[in-house]
Parts: sequence; structure tokens; C-alpha cells
Amino acid sequence: MTLDIINKTILLIAPKYFNYEKEIQNELEKRGADVYFIDDRIKNTTINKALFRLKIKTHLSQTRVFNYFKTNLEKVKNKKIDYLIAIIPEGFSRDIIKYYKAELKDTIFILYMWDSIDNRPYIIETLNLYDKAFTFDKSNSEKYGLKFRPLFYTEDYRKLGESKPDFNGAKYDLSFIGTAHSDRYSVIKKLIGTSAKKLNTFLFFYLQHPVLIVYYYMNDPMFRNIKIKDISFKGLLKHQVLLVIKDSACIIDINHPKQTGLTIRTLEVLGAKRKLITTNSDILSYDFYHPDNIFLINRENPIFDDSFLAKPYKELSESIYNKYSISTWVDEILSINNK
Repeated sequence: MTLDIINKTILLIAPKYFNYEKEIQNELEKRGADVYFIDDRIKNTTINKALFRLKIKTHLSQTRVFNYFKTNLEKVKNKKIDYLIAIIPEGFSRDIIKYYKAELKDTIFILYMWDSIDNRPYIIETLNLYDKAFTFDKSNSEKYGLKFRPLFYTEDYRKLGESKPDFNGAKYDLSFIGTAHSDRYSVIKKLIGTSAKKLNTFLFFYLQHPVLIVYYYMNDPMFRNIKIKDISFKGLLKHQVLLVIKDSACIIDINHPKQTGLTIRTLEVLGAKRKLITTNSDILSYDFYHPDNIFLINRENPIFDDSFLAKPYKELSESIYNKYSISTWVDEILSINNK
């Protein structure tokens, strides 16, 4: 039974690059909540996205950031806000949170970390200001005392899962769609090169701005093997991603070396009932792991097992599929009352 949030008012703070903030908003509104969204990034242009990713924030003064959040709060000052949900916030700093808490005395403040705190250490100083704090990363949960809650898949991926793919006749044997960070490119190229047969693949490596190529090239030796012609600076649209996954027998997921939490792509593959190749060894501890569906590779020496795709997909219990849906994610985020 889903949590009743009819007529509840929710303030959702998240960066728009996050892409799934709209999915969360739609799920909340579908269930009867009034949702007000604040983009965590003041000026969400392509170059500013890149600068934020590089932690170059000198073009935004602290006063301007504070005034931005203050102005957005004034837009809903006549509303009783039941929940504030902040998802991997960057601009929503400690001083701003304290201001919001002073203004929203009866609001439950909730943090959800979609990224490792090792990648976002500034979060640490804000943790004690939230009433509830969640992370997708088991190790961060243990280290910082946060509630562990994996990511989710949306209704679109559940619908993909209703039509079983022909794993031996799919358009793409392997596909990858993701940001071209760290060693992703080299791991995937090595993996495909170890197959005994020619594989049909769809590989899409994305960067937000060309300036990131210069930054990564200078600061990350693993990035220097990448071919610029294989990089796109324009992301795929949602329906394009869904079509690729629909046409794929198996999806590749290469987690960031500093990240142990499961990426959202992993959960989308679960919902779509496709096979998965991943470097994330933490997946062995999850209840949906099955060796017929998930193939773990070593990022230092990735070797493809051609027999993996020939094995039938192993159906899991419906309770497991439901557990990782966006609906259950919302239930857990909003219903646990302990700090």
C-alpha cells in the first residue's frame, strides 16, 4: 500500500542536470501532492553546468546564491510546506538551510544523496541540519550514519520489462549510454575487444561542455585514451535512451572508481528486465543479483564471456521488482520518521 500524500505540499530542491527531478515531481503529483521545484543551480546554462562540475564557482557570489534561494522561498511563503526534499544539493548551503529551517518551522527536511559523499565532501557540514538523510551508497550509510536507500527505476522502464527481449536476436548485443568520466571509455573498449565474435554495440559517451575535455585530460591520466570523435556534447533525449535499451540485450554499467553505490542505470536495467555487465562488485550483495542476469567484470582486466548472452534471463519475484520502483522509493523517503 502506497503512502498517502494527497494535499501534502512538497518543496523539491535538485539540480536540473539531474534529469530525474521531473520524474520524482511527476510521481509526487500523481499521488496528490502539490510540488514546488527549485533548481539548485542558479543559472543552468551548459557552461555553468560544466563549471559547477569542476567546482569553479567564483562567478557566483554567496550573496547572489543566498538571494536566489530566499526569493524562491518567498514564492511559497503562504503555503504550509510539509516536506522539503533536497537531492544532491550544491547551492543549498548550510547557511541557506538554516535560513529555510527558521522560516519553515514545521517542515520535515529530507536529504537524498545520489552521489558518493567522497565526491561531494561539502555535504558533511550540512548533515545534522536535516531531519532525515538518505544515501544510495551502503558504505556512506555506515560511515556517516545515513539511511540506506538505493535508487529507483521509473514507470517507463517497467513497461519495457513487460516485453521480453530476444537476447539472441536483439538489435544491440551491448549498449552503453553515460558520461565519459574516469576510465569508462577504456574499460568498455577493452571489454568489447575480448569477445570472440563481432558484437553489435551502441556506445554513447557524453560530456556537458568541451572545456571538460581539457580539464579531464590534464587531471586524469585514464581519460587520455579517449577519442574526441567518440564524445557527444549533446545528450540523448529520454525517448532515445528508452529506445536503445528496448533494442538491447545487455547494458554496460561502469561505476565511478570512487563510487560503490549502484547507479540509476543499474536499477533501470532491472526494471527493463535486460541483462547487465558491471564493474560494481557491491552488486553481489543485492537481492536482485543473479549470475544469469548480471555479469561482474574487473575494470583492470575486463573480459567478456560470450556465453553470458546465450543464457535465458532469470525472472525474479514481483516483490523485488516493486522494491526498486520509484513509487516505493517515495514511500521510504517520506514515511520514515526517525532522524
